[in-house]
Amino acid sequence: MKPFACELRHVVSARNGAGELVGIGVRSATLQLIRRFLDLIIAPPEYQRQGLGRAMMKKIAAQAKGTSIYFETERKNFAFAAKCGYKKRGG
Repeated sequence: MKPFACELRHVVSARNGAGELVGIGVRSATLQLIRRFLDLIIAPPEYQRQGLGRAMMKKIAAQAKGTSIYFETERKNFAFAAKCGYKKRGG
């Protein structure tokens, strides 16, 4: 029997006062929970810089408690990652 890799995904969201979806975050993990990754976090420009992204990251971190979360991002998003408590790794 061949070993196989499986991915688990978890989605978090943010909604405005009217209940409209204004943000989404997706985390994936291997079945063995060896690695967890942040796949994406999105909020429209008019909802950015209001704490939605950090709130979604906090939910993701709580769900991944006891493991590390890794994500890659563009240089323009480094400040957001730092606000969420993440540090740039060497390499």
